[in-house]
Amino acid sequence: MATIDYITQRRNEEFGIRAPIYKVCLIGDGGIGKSKLVSRLMGRSFDGYHPTLGVELEPWTTPYGTRYNIWDMSGVDRFRGLASGYYRESKHIFVMWDGLRYPYNWIKECQDANIPYTLILNTIDTLPNIS
Repeated sequence: MATIDYITQRRNEEFGIRAPIYKVCLIGDGGIGKSKLVSRLMGRSFDGYHPTLGVELEPWTTPYGTRYNIWDMSGVDRFRGLASGYYRESKHIFVMWDGLRYPYNWIKECQDANIPYTLILNTIDTLPNIS
């Protein structure tokens, strides 16, 4: 299968045919690891928590030549109102959550926008201090 994909990619490059670029969004609450996931996907290290301001766009091409624009959205409340405008023309939305608070509101936004979505459960790094 990989050989066929490689041959197709090489033939497309030879004839100047470029693969389409698919827009996907990564959403979820702030501080749960969305940007870290994207950094790891891009082969970069991640040095601590830096909140995303608005949205960060990362182009990514798979080894098989499929091209994506990953829209890493801020989960901070003050930027939440901007998110639904960024969903336009998205082919898929990945909703990340931490296992503590189920992402009902994020899922509702995906359903309202009529865009398919996938839930990504990130590991729980720290548990809340319960007394």
